[in-house]
Amino acid sequence: MESQHSDATPAYASPWLNVQPAVQYVGDDACASCHVEHSKSFQHHSMGRSLAPTAAASSIEGWGTEQRNPFSARGVEYRVEKRGGKTFHVETLRNDMGKLLARIEREANFAVGSGVSGRSYLFERDGFLLMSSLTWYPRQQIWDLSPGYSVRNHHFSRPVTAECLFCHCNSVSKVPDTLNRYVPPIFNGFSIGCERCHGPGSLHVRARQESRVFEKIDRTIVNPRHLEPELREAVCQQCHLQGQHRVARRGKDTFDFRPGLPLQDFITVFLRHPNLVTNDKFVGQVEQMYGSKCFQGSGGRMGCTTCHDPHVLLPAGQRAAWHRQRCLNCHENHGCSLPVNERLRQSKDDSCIQCHMPVDEANITHTAFSDHRIRRRPDTKITEVPRRLPQGELPLVPFRRPDRMADRSEMERDLGIALMLMAENHEETLQRSLAQEAVALLKADRAESMLDLPAWEARANALWTLGRHEEAADAFAKLLGKSPRLESALSSAAGLATEMGRYRAARRYWESVIAINPYRWRYRLGLATVHARQQDWHSALYQCQQGIQLHPFAKELRQLAVTCQLALGNPDLAREELEVLLALEPGEAERHRAWFAELLRDR
Repeated sequence: MESQHSDATPAYASPWLNVQPAVQYVGDDACASCHVEHSKSFQHHSMGRSLAPTAAASSIEGWGTEQRNPFSARGVEYRVEKRGGKTFHVETLRNDMGKLLARIEREANFAVGSGVSGRSYLFERDGFLLMSSLTWYPRQQIWDLSPGYSVRNHHFSRPVTAECLFCHCNSVSKVPDTLNRYVPPIFNGFSIGCERCHGPGSLHVRARQESRVFEKIDRTIVNPRHLEPELREAVCQQCHLQGQHRVARRGKDTFDFRPGLPLQDFITVFLRHPNLVTNDKFVGQVEQMYGSKCFQGSGGRMGCTTCHDPHVLLPAGQRAAWHRQRCLNCHENHGCSLPVNERLRQSKDDSCIQCHMPVDEANITHTAFSDHRIRRRPDTKITEVPRRLPQGELPLVPFRRPDRMADRSEMERDLGIALMLMAENHEETLQRSLAQEAVALLKADRAESMLDLPAWEARANALWTLGRHEEAADAFAKLLGKSPRLESALSSAAGLATEMGRYRAARRYWESVIAINPYRWRYRLGLATVHARQQDWHSALYQCQQGIQLHPFAKELRQLAVTCQLALGNPDLAREELEVLLALEPGEAERHRAWFAELLRDR
């Protein structure tokens, strides 16, 4: 990660010298030459094992049938194969007679996750990163669908954005304006490294090489223990405060944050409105901790590192004693009210956290996390009454509310973008309501005059959601006039133009976005749809076939391919596509057969 800023003018007012953008990162090896023990222990920590090339990752997976390799879900078989020192993920679809209908395999290039809760996998194609549908769950010792895929299965087509990678890798440099393409080498250090928590180290290394002596604190490198509470917690929160939506501040990039600076200057984290939280067991661990009496009563002394050593992963046999001592540092004079004998009956290790921070199921498949509410009596049931959202209030609130009026104006911008992110996953009525609020928050003149492309794009999408098509089309056209290769805006503009029947513009947009990213099947489907509506069946079929190579299980592509084959006078080939469609959606077989019969009658 290199900076383009000059050393002349400090960008931030801070006593820590390495927060300035001009200070360079040096990599973990430079740190390890002096900090030998920390370096060795950190390699075994979860953060130190957050990402690796699959061939170099620790071998924790099982490969046999007892580990559910292969397994089936919704008619598709999923298998992991080891061949020639490489790992391949395979998806296969067969009919009831065992006939092969569709198959795809990809080499799993990168393993994501320490292997404590799970390990997922990434594919790389020409610098584009995509996620596998298969995840290894070590607690259950099984293979299963990746988190969230049981609800919406992306198969091998999900783009991996920089926001996804932020908490799993040391750093990446994204190709500008793309969703998921990266400058090679893709990863500048694989796992989370020293400088993600201490900031760039070039000043510190130089100071040590020059044998400089510091009277008190060496401010060439951030040591989180010397930070004030809010800045100290920001170091952990850059990854562990997820909220509902995270929005990069105007002019900031995902990886711009540096330890020692306020996180809210770089990222606004939005939470659900408190009235919409009916079970705070499923909010994030940071939010849980902030709501605990322990944290609130500590006067800023308590934080993540009160209980967690970021350099050392404790052996399982030492954790109960370690955490009990952390509790007793505050509670020694007012300890547990239960007699020792009773405590030992509940926990042979006399574990405080087993009772007060029990491990419970998470809202992620096969995963469990410790309850960070630190409740005195966690077995006490709380009656939760659903509450309405107060009139005039929005469903998202910032984790930290702004103080200054200028910050409030910027917060409106961030909230508008967050509302449109929220709208993506809800039904149409709520989408329109959220879009209406977003349009009011995202001022067109402000976004355009400041070349705030994310706000501009969010407003254009909000106008489209509201059915204000002409305004939306104009907004996208102006946006793409300023940034003609912005992938997300091109695909939205293409979809809108298709919906408006402006096929010449739609074709131009689809062809442009495919040239930027040829590995997204939905772009192929979009262009195929335009060709089909213009009855250019050969071109439509070609784009369907290109999309099917990327995603052979895409029902939309198969269905359009049926139409194309019939239009081209190929009923037998249309029946082959129909057979795949029936296998993908057996519950819709009657409807699909009736639709196909109608197409035949209309020929």
